[in-house]
Amino acid sequence: MSMLKRFTIKYSFEFVVIILGILVSLLLEQTRQNEIEINRKNNTIKQLINVIDEDIVQIEGFIYLQNYSLISCNLIFDNLNDNNDTSNPKTISFSNNTYNLNYFNMK
Repeated sequence: MSMLKRFTIKYSFEFVVIILGILVSLLLEQTRQNEIEINRKNNTIKQLINVIDEDIVQIEGFIYLQNYSLISCNLIFDNLNDNNDTSNPKTISFSNNTYNLNYFNMK
């Protein structure tokens, strides 16, 4: 085998090995970048779930307050419609707390 042919085969093999090494390293880097993006997306989704859970708790609190206000307003209207009868006060209960509503004639 001539010297030129040996160098050609040797350097061709080295060239193929270098190109394959570069391609493998690019593939590994792309895989690493994809994993980083997936982790970021998962963290963002977890944060959004936490924010939504907190919002749901706040909304439930607002609903509770709105129901409490509605019941209180209805009791006030009922009391006013009963011609300010203060001898029979109305009572409302929320979460083991009892409130007596007594309205006085403001004439």
